[in-house]
Amino acid sequence: MWTRGRRSQPSHRSDREPSTSSQSPAGWSLVTYAKAIGPGVMAGLADNDPAGVATYAIAGAVAGYQQLWLIVLATFMVQAVQVTSARLGSITQQGILPIVRRRYGWQIAAVAALVGIIANEATLIADVAALGASLELLLGISWRWFVLPSTLLLLVVTVFANFRWLRNIFLVVGLLLLAYVVTAFLVRPDWGEVLRGTFIPSLPRNTLEAEAAVALLGTTVSPYLLFWEAEGEREAHRTRQQFGLAEIDITLGYIGSNLVSYFIVITSAATLYAYHETIQTAADAANALRPLAGELAHTIFAVGLLGAGLLAVPMFAISIGYIFAETFDWPSGLSKSPAEAPCFYGVLAIALLSGGMGAVLGLDPIAALFASQILDGLLMPVLIVILALLANDERVMGPDGSTFYYNAWLVIAFVVMAGAALLLIGSLLQT
Repeated sequence: MWTRGRRSQPSHRSDREPSTSSQSPAGWSLVTYAKAIGPGVMAGLADNDPAGVATYAIAGAVAGYQQLWLIVLATFMVQAVQVTSARLGSITQQGILPIVRRRYGWQIAAVAALVGIIANEATLIADVAALGASLELLLGISWRWFVLPSTLLLLVVTVFANFRWLRNIFLVVGLLLLAYVVTAFLVRPDWGEVLRGTFIPSLPRNTLEAEAAVALLGTTVSPYLLFWEAEGEREAHRTRQQFGLAEIDITLGYIGSNLVSYFIVITSAATLYAYHETIQTAADAANALRPLAGELAHTIFAVGLLGAGLLAVPMFAISIGYIFAETFDWPSGLSKSPAEAPCFYGVLAIALLSGGMGAVLGLDPIAALFASQILDGLLMPVLIVILALLANDERVMGPDGSTFYYNAWLVIAFVVMAGAALLLIGSLLQT
């Protein structure tokens, strides 16, 4: 069987979760299920980052309710991708890139790492700018004043909070995302049209809708999630017998995340699409709601945007740190102190600060935002193939390979995302 990496050793920052005394779901208590909340829920919350919020808002603005069915389908797709990634991390006690490097060579691992770094950093810059924009919407002061202070605050919290504290912070801030659910009811959508868009699939009718569909899939089933989830399972210190907790964790995270995404599309379709408004950012979406749905809807949407930024910016920086650490075999993990993993934390800090500087120096966060999500959608099918091959390779997983259910959804995820990418490419070639 594949040689496993060493499990992260406890340190003064490890603060690992208590183990359950039972080895089977039948013996799990309510407290045990509560302790299941970990990297899956954290990733689900962060998946609705400002880039995601803007992408869902743009999808609603250009296609109305017609792409709601993609969110439903993507919920099963991302759950399968995340559970498979978690299984890889749990069984091998390694991240994705070391396994890819040893199994398929450093060239493929380097390509996967480069894709992850570019997509993550582009989204990070856009998210930092959107974090400042949300504070501008709420306080009326230019967003540029908030970028660097917010970045430095998030850097301190990310570096010096242990894994459990970081998880709890995410859960509290994640409550702000419920603002999008409230907003959807305030704008009074046509619920009959909502149901039709949810259960009746439809293909994109033009290039704008094709771009929105690829970006919607790319921001939901995102490359960074593979790197985060495999490493996150190591941070959670769950045993093989407790892997059912990881499935619960991931399922809860992505049902909640995509429910929020669903209501963002509804809000945007009921207002921006119905009134032929165009947007480029999530902040534009909040501003557009003011004359159409009132000040309350605008404020609630801006509060949700703030929460999204606070959740996502550290997550993307952490993922970049994981990618570099996996590529160069550095010690890594939030359960380690900066002294124990200096390179990991150094890259994390550089990623955060460069995101803030990129926004302040005038890099176009909007182009980076939407383009990065389209890039995710175009490249994710390749990563799904690699993930499926690893998960079913006995030399990697031994007898603990992926199940028929998750393999089927990985195939569906590949077909849907590759099909959407081909539709977009075909539409671009015709224009």
